[in-house]
Amino acid sequence: MRVHTTWGLRAIGAALSRPDAVTLDASDMELDGFVDDTRSEYRQRSVTRTEVGGSISLLAPACGDRYVGFVIYDESRGAEPVDIEIDGVVVATAIADANNRRERLFTLSESRRFEGGERVRLVAHGASGRYRIERVAFLTELPEATERPFEIRRLHVGAAEESASASSVEARITWTTTRDASCRVEYWGDGSNGRAIVEEDELGMNHRVVLRGLETDAAYRYRVVSTDIDGATTQSEVGTFSTRAAAAPAGSVRSAHVPLTVTHEGTPSYPSAPVTHGVPFPEGVLGASDHLRLCDPAGAEVTLQASTLGRWLDGSAKWALLDFHADTAAGQSAPYTLEYGADVRRGADESPLTVDESDDTLTIDAGPLTVVVDRSHFAPFSEIRVAGRALITGSRLVVTDVDGAVFTSTRVAVTTVEVEDRGPVRCAVRIEGRHADEHGVELFTSICRLHVYAGQPYVRLDHTFVCDASSETFIDIASMTLEIDTPESDTDGMHVFQTHDDARVVDGEEREGRCDGRFRVGGLDVVVPDFWQSYPKSFRALPGRVDLGICPSLDGVHYSEEGEDEHKLYFYLKHGRYRFREGVAKTHTVYLGADVPPLPLPTVQAPAEWYCDSGALGEMTPAGSGRFGVYEAKVAQALDGYRANREAGSEYGMLNYGDWWGERRWNWGNSEYDTAYGFFLQWARSGDPGWFAEAALAALHHRDVDVCHASADAGRVDGVYTHCIGHTGGYYPDGYRPGAITRASFSVSHTWVDGFLLHHFLTGDRRSMAVARRIADRYDADGTRNYDFTNCRSNGWHLILTMAMYHATRDRFYLNAGHLIVERTLERQTDDGGWRRMMVPGHCYHEPPRHTGNAGFMVGILLAGLKLYHQATGDAAVADAIVRGAEFLIDDMWVDDSDGFRYTSCPESSLCTDNFHRGIDGIGYAWRISGSEVCAEILPRATEMAIDRLSPSGKSISASLRHAPSVLRDVARLLDGRVD
Repeated sequence: MRVHTTWGLRAIGAALSRPDAVTLDASDMELDGFVDDTRSEYRQRSVTRTEVGGSISLLAPACGDRYVGFVIYDESRGAEPVDIEIDGVVVATAIADANNRRERLFTLSESRRFEGGERVRLVAHGASGRYRIERVAFLTELPEATERPFEIRRLHVGAAEESASASSVEARITWTTTRDASCRVEYWGDGSNGRAIVEEDELGMNHRVVLRGLETDAAYRYRVVSTDIDGATTQSEVGTFSTRAAAAPAGSVRSAHVPLTVTHEGTPSYPSAPVTHGVPFPEGVLGASDHLRLCDPAGAEVTLQASTLGRWLDGSAKWALLDFHADTAAGQSAPYTLEYGADVRRGADESPLTVDESDDTLTIDAGPLTVVVDRSHFAPFSEIRVAGRALITGSRLVVTDVDGAVFTSTRVAVTTVEVEDRGPVRCAVRIEGRHADEHGVELFTSICRLHVYAGQPYVRLDHTFVCDASSETFIDIASMTLEIDTPESDTDGMHVFQTHDDARVVDGEEREGRCDGRFRVGGLDVVVPDFWQSYPKSFRALPGRVDLGICPSLDGVHYSEEGEDEHKLYFYLKHGRYRFREGVAKTHTVYLGADVPPLPLPTVQAPAEWYCDSGALGEMTPAGSGRFGVYEAKVAQALDGYRANREAGSEYGMLNYGDWWGERRWNWGNSEYDTAYGFFLQWARSGDPGWFAEAALAALHHRDVDVCHASADAGRVDGVYTHCIGHTGGYYPDGYRPGAITRASFSVSHTWVDGFLLHHFLTGDRRSMAVARRIADRYDADGTRNYDFTNCRSNGWHLILTMAMYHATRDRFYLNAGHLIVERTLERQTDDGGWRRMMVPGHCYHEPPRHTGNAGFMVGILLAGLKLYHQATGDAAVADAIVRGAEFLIDDMWVDDSDGFRYTSCPESSLCTDNFHRGIDGIGYAWRISGSEVCAEILPRATEMAIDRLSPSGKSISASLRHAPSVLRDVARLLDGRVD
């Protein structure tokens, strides 16, 4: 007998929900070699196989002529054959072999009469596979057989982008396929007989190909050919595109200005200090950064280097990075004026900054200072001169392993020497390479970014080391040192070793205290921000050389090997060695040269109204509006409390500084809920520079330490670790502490990039954008194959990071990932709006079968993601899903007499009143787009309680500051009687 298939939850649901259909849960049947799954978050009750040949069986009801069918989740790699037996006779075999993570209704093609008592048995005899079976059905009508379509959808050619060559351009082609497939793009010049082909390396459903080396101002034709895993093919129609550059938008404003406040908190005063800062602009206002002009407090034009970092979807400038020099007295602020608009032009630049590139060297002349980079080997720099005097005559990075082998950067050729930024104020060069021992064996990668400022006698070096090139989970080293050759050091001089946050060794003498990281040897200044905070650190002057201990030798240094400090602070500093998990990175900043200014350098602030009204940071209102005074006061106190918690807990150290500790009592938070993003938003709303400083620290830590940047297992690269002991896990065995997470994993449900993106746009830090892009590519390529999700925070956070990348880059690859996520999300929304699923222990406090339902905060995260998608697409079905989801939260979990929500749908779950984390962002948006009366009633009450429950703990304040700005804006509009 034949078996046919019905695909799609709606079609399956329609067949099984007919009044005359008889359906039975597999969980209620006789199980042999199967188990009732009560431990997963699968969308409904189901059973899974535990042994080959396992079966489920039942006695048929007396139901007359019926078609027998069953629903299986087709997820395993390979085939899952199921024999359908009736009274011991195999009548058909169904084979689940699509492996597409979708529900599949198999139905016998011929009906059979059931008098009652016939034994129906499903036998899973395949060698592998989970065989997740949901239900068995007896149907009066044969459901419609459906096939999985194999189509190419959403095909789009992006606008041509400038390439490194002025004579060629690039085009980006994006599309999706309805099956897991590999594709190739064939393209040719209009009228040409020759064809070029670009082929994908991997299977996927979200596709992107960049065509490089295209002629400018040319017409092209192309088509996409797609082959699925079974060898079936489909292809697109022939399309066309042009490489003619689109006209740049002029911008709607002719001439206007925004005030900028430059503040110098350092002492003493320093003339003409360099400033780098990103400024947002509303959509459509500014065409490009060419139309910017900066004036000092006296109204005189200041030399300005401006670049467009990000654009709105209409092509107008969204973010402009400003570089200039500011004259601001110590402890004072000065008003500058940024003029913008189509009629605004800068005067001619007068700058001493020049870059000379040859085959052998790259030389940057800043006026008083000259930096030379040697292309023949890898080193941060080969020479630095000030006023013709050689301050530095060589440099190298040296890594020593625990066996005493020495790996030196100058033994290998440099991998990259690239000028990333050049202009009248600042030049930035990226220099990358590795370190090798005397036998040519390599260890670790170093990335050096040199920033040289016009007219300044010093440079800034951002050095990032990456723990890579190992088949081992952990790599142990004895030390890593930046060695700097200098004629300024002619004898053994100072030796400072910061061993702990509050202890140091100076010239062999143990002392309490904290070294500020400022050192001078002769005429050479070496300044290391966050020196003591990022311990261990050292500085030593030797004859003809100074050594900066990035990871100084730990000989003779004792770190506690018991108690809380051991696993909290010193997990990587034991037994006289550094233990780094593969893929860990760390960035340190060093200023070198003469007369390095006091730190911190001046900061720039536009009015809070400007940041809020720009829309570039999302929807929010300024803190100074006076509407939510209690909230603003409590948030200001939370900053003090957050810092006090760090100090009280000594939350410092090279791998710790910038994160917060105490998640579930034992774990580092790994910036859960995106600490940097929430803090940047509060800085923009309030103008308090403390929030900016803390946001930057959080972004840098999370970007480097909590991300796996390299691995022998390619599947781990660019994964983000969830909260755990030691940030990356693996340092301690399971069960080391009750409730502690010792074996960290990667999960899109604990992954965010918004903070990295804002860090890039506000500071110009290219590494932050690169890491954000790699993370998003990981999840939006492989992570969208046959897309499905477990709980709502998985698709919620995935959608949030995906839409953030789309808005940051305008790359439709990310929008297409959003489409794939939303398609499945809408399909799985239950009739009550809540995406009900099986609830695991901790979400339901009853014995199986437990309640179905959800955790409120997870639905809230999903609503926040759907909001971003709806704002980008205007999809009416998504708007409806948001309103239904918000009303589900209220109907299912709101506790009216407490102004809070139950944690989950389980009636025994705890009451939660930290409502910023409970989905009220989605409730506010649902009210805004629908006028929902129930949402309008609950939103102000839930917000008032959320404000009352604000806490300075890392997890709580990160979650609150992420959602609160949008919520407060919606509440203000609600109270003012305004609705979209």
